[in-house]
Amino acid sequence: MSQADRLYNLLKDGREHRTDEILRVVYGSEHMGIARIGARIADLKEGKHTNGVMCDIPDARRDRENPKLYWYRINPPRPIVLPPAFPQKPEAKTNQSLF
Repeated sequence: MSQADRLYNLLKDGREHRTDEILRVVYGSEHMGIARIGARIADLKEGKHTNGVMCDIPDARRDRENPKLYWYRINPPRPIVLPPAFPQKPEAKTNQSLF
């Protein structure tokens, strides 16, 4: 499984995940450099992972307690709302009864 796939599987829950967790889950170690996370985030934004869908990932949020760490998340997909295929005609008001 690619690093982009592992990152997508971590972030797809829509919750925020901090860089140390991402390093541990995606790369297998918290002691690697974090520059590669930005590249994998870019891959997800471009759809370079198993399902090929471009992910809506907002800018990272810096951790308040440890400014060297950042928080990442995927925004949940917005539902697609299509207009009706055939516009509904307004019902004509008549005085006639069906019964």
